[in-house]
Amino acid sequence: HFGIYPNQINTKHGKIYEFPLSTYRWLWQRLPFSGGLPLRLTPYFYINDVIRSLNSRSIPAILFFHPWEFDPGQPRVSLPWHKRFRHYVGLAENRVKFERLLDDFDFFTLAEIASGVGTNEWMLEWQERRKYLHAAFTG
Repeated sequence: HFGIYPNQINTKHGKIYEFPLSTYRWLWQRLPFSGGLPLRLTPYFYINDVIRSLNSRSIPAILFFHPWEFDPGQPRVSLPWHKRFRHYVGLAENRVKFERLLDDFDFFTLAEIASGVGTNEWMLEWQERRKYLHAAFTG
């Protein structure tokens, strides 16, 4: 079971920062929406709503993009239908989704989140919640 909050794990060799991919609850499961095929399949209005819902609960949305997903004109490789679907569906709309995300939200790098940089209200709330959770689990 993976958590939904960024987490710092202290080991004898140093710190490990865990940034779980963002998911949403649908029925009894947590489903990914934050990158790859799930992001390409999910309508933008829903991605927007889920990110806003996460942020309202002081949970940062962790998103990722593969570089090849921005090239709808890439050469097509002969693949079985299910692999062709997984690789090529939604490529034409992916850049537009990415640009809308950049327009609609403030983003931070993982390094900035780990170091506590950020001025968004949710970021400040998350920092406070992280301190509380850290104290609760280590104290």
